[in-house]
Order: sequence, then C-alpha cells, then structure tokens
Amino acid sequence: MGTALTIGKFDGFHKGHRLLLQEISDYSAKTGAEAVCYKLEFGGDSILSKDEQEKVISGYGISRLCRVEFTPEYADVLAEDFVRDIIHEELGAEYVVVGSDFRFGRDRAGDVHLLEELSDKYGFKVKSFDKLVMDGEIVSSTRIRHLLEEGLVDEASKLLGKDYDLTGTVADGKKLGRSLGYPTLNLQFPENKILPRLGVYSSVTVIGDDTYNSITNVGRRPSVDDGDEVNIETFIYDFNDDIYGREVSVKLTHFLRDERRFESLEALKDQIAIDIDEASKYQ
Repeated sequence: MGTALTIGKFDGFHKGHRLLLQEISDYSAKTGAEAVCYKLEFGGDSILSKDEQEKVISGYGISRLCRVEFTPEYADVLAEDFVRDIIHEELGAEYVVVGSDFRFGRDRAGDVHLLEELSDKYGFKVKSFDKLVMDGEIVSSTRIRHLLEEGLVDEASKLLGKDYDLTGTVADGKKLGRSLGYPTLNLQFPENKILPRLGVYSSVTVIGDDTYNSITNVGRRPSVDDGDEVNIETFIYDFNDDIYGREVSVKLTHFLRDERRFESLEALKDQIAIDIDEASKYQ
C-alpha cells in the first residue's frame, strides 16, 4: 500500500492548509494508504511551535510528518528528480495533494501541470486546491503574520482555524504581581515561535481540563525590568494554586493596549484593574 501525500511549507497549518490535510486523511480512511505530510522548513520563527504542529497533524489522523530542511543542495534538485526520487521512490506516493501554486525543483521549474504530466509515469494521482479566500482575501501565512504583528490575534485565529495560543511551562518569577494583589503565571514558551505585538491581551488559560478567564502581558515589563527579554505573564482571576512546572495553554483573545512604563507600582495596579474590566468584553 502506498501513501497519500501532501507537500508544502505549512507555516501555521492555517485553514487553507487544513483542506489538504483533510483530503489525505479522507483518502487514507477510504483506501488504507498511509497519510503523510511532507513539510519544507526554511528556518526562522514559525506561527506554530513544533509541538503545536504535531497536534494539528495527529488531529487529522496523519501518521507521519516529514520535516525537511530546505538547504541549497535540496533546492538544486531537478524537478523530475524530485518526483522520481522523493515522491515516488522515497515516499511511495499513490495520491499527491498540493496547493495550486505548488512549485518544486531547481529554480522552481516544476508546477502542478508538470506534476500531473509525471503522475502517469510514476504511478500516482494528483489533486490540487485553489487558495482559500475568506472575507475577500486569500488565507495565507503572510497575512496571518501581519495580523499577529498588529496584535489582531482574534482575526489571526479565524484564519488559523484554531485559537492563537502560547503553550509552555509555568516557571518561577519575581512574584511582583503577588505583592500587587495580582499573582501571575510566568510562562516559559518554545523558541522559534512567532510572538504577537507586545502588549496586554484578554486571554483564556487552560490548565488540564479546566479553563479560566485571564489577562496576559507579552512584553519586556518596562515598569519592572530594563532588559530586552520578552516575558509572558498571565493573571488568572481568583486563582491561587501552585502549578509551577505544569504546562498551560494561554489563548489570546483580544489586544487591549501597548506596554508602557508607569510612574509607580500603584499606578500599574490601577491600570491592571482597568485591563481586567476591559478584557471581560472579549472572554
């Protein structure tokens, strides 16, 4: 039995990408072919962390995620060699699903038309999907990245098909929030994950099977620190459990305001109360 294969960058596994994942999942369920996602990796930050990517894949019942670094040597492979050596011989594809703008091979010489021409020779079927359009615009990773840069996490979540969240381990912090009456969770988040615009967000925090309303600061804490390190701090309403070392997921629901330096801790405390009230509109 061969494989049902989809190939792409899959930066974010957004709603457009999910059409491809669903197609190979459905084909696999009907035929017994192994569903395989072949992901090209270009380095740098990603919209989703690797753990988040794995969760998306497993949610579609896809058994294998192949991560392939896009090196100069890889980029130099001729288009037909890519089809013969990787799609046919290495991955044993019987069904290949790609986006309509899929390009491959040296100088991006290969496209969907060439893939279809070669499919008879190498014994597989091809299906391509046009770009998904939402609200009059194409759903793309570039569009999602721009939304995150603007802090528009609610709009980015719609395109992703999931909440934009920050998942990590609760670490020990300075406990300044506790002294202000707003104890916060300090989150150690994965490297190479894109963070949104720095500032304060309404949020929903998931701990195990429980969900709590919260507010989250993504930033450098100018009223407290002078460094450049970005921190993620979440205040969960009416929550005082010790969960250091636990994994939590913080779903950002709406951008409230930019970070700013306050003249006193009392002024910061007053602003947090205002933030909590404003956040309730988006939870």
